[in-house]
Amino acid sequence: MLLLEDVSIKRGGHSCHVEKLHLKPGTALGLVGPNGSGKTTFMNALVAAPGIRVCGKVEADGAVYGSYSGYLAHFFYSAGTGRDLYRRLTVRETLELVRSAWKSHFNVDNTLQLFHMEAYSNKRVEALSQGQEQILYLSLAWISDAPYVLLDEPMNALDPIRSRLACRIVLDLKRLGKGVIISSHIMSDIDALCDSVAFLVDGELRLEEVTDSRERYLQLYS
Repeated sequence: MLLLEDVSIKRGGHSCHVEKLHLKPGTALGLVGPNGSGKTTFMNALVAAPGIRVCGKVEADGAVYGSYSGYLAHFFYSAGTGRDLYRRLTVRETLELVRSAWKSHFNVDNTLQLFHMEAYSNKRVEALSQGQEQILYLSLAWISDAPYVLLDEPMNALDPIRSRLACRIVLDLKRLGKGVIISSHIMSDIDALCDSVAFLVDGELRLEEVTDSRERYLQLYS
């Protein structure tokens, strides 16, 4: 279980407080808020990105944040920006790199087939379209076999067919027992994929179980 209790996150002049968050294996949490509310900062904090101060209790399956207990190996963070990919590597080489780094038992060829990437498996990352790059990020999260997957705006730039594939993959990750955190402005995806929703409101993470995220969003931020 991913556990956060009385956690303060600070980056520059911005801060966020999490009173209590427990993410169980096989469940997904939707992370929601307006642009600039701190969604990406929250995800970066979970993977101990530089420049972010985290205070409080944070554990992943008993591994303690900030220790040498293998905490970071529990996560794969898909930033979805392309800046953290090696642009000169091919799609196949990138998959192999992540598979090896996370010591995953998943197969590269099977992953290429699952994500319909065979046709451009030998294309360099720098030559991919934005939609192809987003699918690559999802495939990297998959092949890492990490217990916890953080997906930052995973549906951006996807056409309807790839969007449907992405939704199916998130559901498959849950069936495999992964804990998934998804940030998105597409409320219909949040409702379809997530078991609970966390709204970032005035620097506080509010965990709620809602059936209509769009309506709750309008109530909180209008």
